[in-house]
Amino acid sequence: MINDVLAATIGQDIGVTEWVKIDQPRIDAFADVTGNHQWIHVDPARAAQTAFGVTIDHGFL
Repeated sequence: MINDVLAATIGQDIGVTEWVKIDQPRIDAFADVTGNHQWIHVDPARAAQTAFGVTIDHGFL
């Protein structure tokens, strides 16, 4: 039954939301909540030395 309902929505917009800006303060706040302060997320100076050139947000974020 649920598969039929979901199948009927293929190709349709069913809940488009506004974009969410993922900036460094949001990444830092997420790190505080989760306790994951891995440098690639929270150290812009060190992250600038990587191939990415910037911090990377947490995958779950």
